[in-house]
Amino acid sequence: MRIDYITLPAFGMFTGKTLRFAEGKGIHLIYGPNEAGKSTLLQAIGDGLFGIPGQTAHAFLHKPSQLRIELGLQLADGTKLAFRRRKGVKNTLLDLDDKALPEEILEPFLGGLGRGDFEDMFGLDHLRLRDGGRRLLESGGDLGQSLFEAASGMRYLQEVFGGLDKEASELYTHRSRSRLVPSLASEYREKRRAASQAALLVGDFQELEQRYQQQREELQRVAEQVKEKRERSTALSRIKRTKPLLVQRQDLLDRLEALGPVPSLPPGSGDLYEELADALRAAELGQEEAQSQADALQEELAGLTVPQGLLEQAAVVEELYQGLEKYAEAVDALPELEQKTQLAEESALRKLQEIRPHATRLEEAEHYRLPLMASAAVERLAEEYGQIRLDRETAGAAVQSRLADLEKAKRSLEKLGPMLDTGSLQRLVNRIRAHGALEKQHHDKLLEIAQLEESLSSQLERLPLWERPLEELASAQLPLEVTVEGCIQTERELDEKLARVKQEMEALEKQAGELRRQIGLLRTTGAVPSEKDLALARARRDHGWKLVRKAWLDKQPDVAGELEFSPDRPLPEAYEDSVTQADRISDELRRESDRVATIQALESQLGEVEGALEEKGKAEQALHEERQAFYDAWKGIWQPVQVVPLQPQAMGEWLERAQSLVQGYEELKQARVAAEALREQIGQLQGELAKALGAFVEPPRGSLGELLELAGEICEEAAERRGEHRRLTEVVEEQQDVLEKEQARLKAAQEAEQDWGRRWAEAMEAVGLPNSTDAPSALRYLRALDELFKLIDDLGVHKATRERQRKYITEYQRKVEAVVGKVGIEVNVESVPRAVRELMDGVKAAQAMLVRKEGLAAQIQGLQLRLGDLKRQATRSEEGISELMAAAECNTTEELIDILARHKQGEELREKIANLEEQLASEGFPLPQLMAEAQSMHMDRIPGELLTLQEELERLEAEQQDLNRAFGVTEKEYEEKVAGTSAQGALAAEQAQDTLARLAGAVDKYLKLKLSSLVLKRAVERYREEHQDPVLKRAGDIFAGLTGGSFTHLVVDYDAQDNPVIKGARNDELVGVEGMSDGTQDQLYLALRLASIERYLDHKEPIPFVVDDVLINFDDTRSAAALKALADLSQKTQVIMFTHHGSIVQMAAEVLPKESLALYILGRGEAAEILSGEALELAQG
Repeated sequence: MRIDYITLPAFGMFTGKTLRFAEGKGIHLIYGPNEAGKSTLLQAIGDGLFGIPGQTAHAFLHKPSQLRIELGLQLADGTKLAFRRRKGVKNTLLDLDDKALPEEILEPFLGGLGRGDFEDMFGLDHLRLRDGGRRLLESGGDLGQSLFEAASGMRYLQEVFGGLDKEASELYTHRSRSRLVPSLASEYREKRRAASQAALLVGDFQELEQRYQQQREELQRVAEQVKEKRERSTALSRIKRTKPLLVQRQDLLDRLEALGPVPSLPPGSGDLYEELADALRAAELGQEEAQSQADALQEELAGLTVPQGLLEQAAVVEELYQGLEKYAEAVDALPELEQKTQLAEESALRKLQEIRPHATRLEEAEHYRLPLMASAAVERLAEEYGQIRLDRETAGAAVQSRLADLEKAKRSLEKLGPMLDTGSLQRLVNRIRAHGALEKQHHDKLLEIAQLEESLSSQLERLPLWERPLEELASAQLPLEVTVEGCIQTERELDEKLARVKQEMEALEKQAGELRRQIGLLRTTGAVPSEKDLALARARRDHGWKLVRKAWLDKQPDVAGELEFSPDRPLPEAYEDSVTQADRISDELRRESDRVATIQALESQLGEVEGALEEKGKAEQALHEERQAFYDAWKGIWQPVQVVPLQPQAMGEWLERAQSLVQGYEELKQARVAAEALREQIGQLQGELAKALGAFVEPPRGSLGELLELAGEICEEAAERRGEHRRLTEVVEEQQDVLEKEQARLKAAQEAEQDWGRRWAEAMEAVGLPNSTDAPSALRYLRALDELFKLIDDLGVHKATRERQRKYITEYQRKVEAVVGKVGIEVNVESVPRAVRELMDGVKAAQAMLVRKEGLAAQIQGLQLRLGDLKRQATRSEEGISELMAAAECNTTEELIDILARHKQGEELREKIANLEEQLASEGFPLPQLMAEAQSMHMDRIPGELLTLQEELERLEAEQQDLNRAFGVTEKEYEEKVAGTSAQGALAAEQAQDTLARLAGAVDKYLKLKLSSLVLKRAVERYREEHQDPVLKRAGDIFAGLTGGSFTHLVVDYDAQDNPVIKGARNDELVGVEGMSDGTQDQLYLALRLASIERYLDHKEPIPFVVDDVLINFDDTRSAAALKALADLSQKTQVIMFTHHGSIVQMAAEVLPKESLALYILGRGEAAEILSGEALELAQG
């Protein structure tokens, strides 16, 4: 399969865009910058082939329901298919006419691949390539896994194997009994054992069972009677409903028969006749009316005459009429234009005389026209002068201001005086403050000590078993917590064992008593026949049979034997009694043998239970002895503490409280040490601070906090003075720098003013003014010149407009005279506007007359067509009536009307009969059965019988309720008797079944996991065996090309566990995957992918190979080699490659043959194939 084209009518950022893949080219390189739609086009290929997913990121421009993708595909044998794909749930595959296509139509093109298979096997991007290289490294180059992953595109195969094995091992391993499967198996065995121990006891509930069966049968009998009565009541109600309907139906049938024979006519024949008769009458009246109208119109048409000459000049006349308003405006404006021209000429002359008083002609003004650059230079200099003067004045004022500020700052600095050195004092203060509020800490510590002493004393008083000081408790050798916990656990286990043994003994005693009761019950039932009794009865039966055979079959009766066998009864009866007696003894012996066997089984169980009771008694005695030994050891544990211990649980709490006291005592000792250390530290620091303060004030006194506050004030004041001194020094330096800058600015402003004066003199000379002319005067002179030449320009405009108006008026009048001469009618041309209006009125009248004439002709033609239609309508109506008469077998319309009336009555009757039969059918019984029911019952008897049935039903239902209540009590008692002793066994059996179901599910899951792992491993191994040689050889050739000959080929080697692995041959040495660089690992994976695809294509329909920027991590040499490898693959299948790197486009154009490469550029309209040169230019640009 190859993709011929892809069209995106509405998908993502595209609307109506098409990409056609060039014929005869193998590798198609699609270049697009970022945001050009490369990813959208790549996604569209997959969505078009396999369907647009429900959640798509490409519906931001178009609505989801509007998304469309069109693809053109072609098989290797030339078969083509073009289709569209829409977004939806079903019927998303359409032909080009938007008709639904079956999805199966794509199977020959896709070769049975699903979307995941297609993307894994025939899709590759740089992330998958890098991941494939990493997977090779993680697997150590495992041969089977590497080939399988490369061929299928499947990633994380190692994780799949690991996940399957891990999940299976969580269910079962032969070393662990705590896994789910062994745990459930053990639980199931316990539940089965519990169920087998509980059996339904033999009880004497025969009387209860008999009462239960009798009440159930009585309840069933009453229920049958209720059912019969209800069925009879339902039948009577049905007859009551249906009999009136059946009577109506029979009446309608009688009326239908009374109509007599009526010819068979189609339904609605009467309505059809009325329609045909009405149509015939309407056609005849319409013909008369149309003919009359046509004659009147023809007469009017003959009286119309159209002036043809005037119509021929209609366009010219209309043009003149359209320009009439402009002509009138021009005639009216001409005097005003004359006046404006004269005024403009006088104004320009006056402005010239302002500049040159003795001027008499405007032509002299040209002597004063200045070059544009000269006037511009004057204006620019005039504009500059204001700023130059302002800069000079501003700079002078700034210099004076900065001199005053500098003197003021120097005077403030002199007033401040010398600075104090408080550095050592400040460091001491900082060091003391770093310790925090030491006096408060000391006070808080003393409070803490007092509170601890009070708390520990209170706790010690509440501690039982201890009346000595706290110091002795702190030094006592208390047992370890783990020792006490172990003893608590041991005591708990001993108590649980004793309780369990007692419970088991009680259960065994109860079971033994029940077994003894059952044995006694069985032994009091009666005597049991023996085997000897059965043998004698069978011998008598056999002897009787021999006598019967002799008498009946052999015809040789043994009279003496018969008398001995039965002296007082005939032989047949005696033989029959012998057979019955033998069968009875056999049956009784069989029944009683069960009783004997039951007794023996019960006695055996009783012996086992008594033996178990004896064993449990011994176990109980041993547990009591073990418990006493435990308590002796428990007392020994507390001997070093010199206390008599309570129970382990209580002593555990005692130990916890004692340890809390010991811990509190340790905290108390630490708090006392800390308080003493704080006191000493405060005294030392107080002495150092007093000594340091002596350098600044009289020898101070007070607490550490007071001295620290005084020292802080001194340091703060000194710091403020130093800060002010530093600030004023910086101000002086800053003011000095600013003064120098302002003085330099003043000098520059003065120099700029001198330079302006020089340039101003040159400008005055250029415009012909004296050098002494100031800037405002010069600007007024230039403005006067501008106004003069503007007036002269306006004068020229007025003169040109006047001449155009005169010419237009003359030309318009000439056209009017020419039209008047051509039309041949009398028009007064002395008044041009009136003449044009008269001509326009004549044209309109002629045009209206022409339109009327044409309209009359059209109306006449339409009436003639209508006459033809009416005649045909009349003919059809007559033919329809004739056909009805033929069907009705009559000759006149009167006969037809009568027949149609009777036919219509018949149709109505049949419709009513059908409605009644439909109502009867809703009863759910055949019509004959309903008729038979109705005939069997008179309507007058139905209400009475229904009333009687209702009374009987009420009586039976009341009886049924009483029986239900009684049976409910019996049933509950019966079920309790049956389930009483077996409830525990039934519950255990139910739990066992539940456990068995969970066990079966776990085993099934374990088998599926192990089987899945085995199948996958065998598939990998089978693929390796079948494809190892050809794929590895071809991959080695490709790998050699991709690495530029660094590796010559690939070989199969073995790792430390003798597993086959892939290695590369380089310089007579074998290099494993772990010895290759990241890029080389990627190239090895690419070589395996390409070789596997080629192997696939040798036996399958070609599938396009789509790659997306796979070369971004390759250097130029290996990128070129990869392009050549893709070009080799394109000889077998279509290769579509996306990139946003211009260098890849340039490289492809240089290294690949032109006949195999097609280049495309996205983001510039239709993406069609372009020339290599153009592609390079666009990609590089």
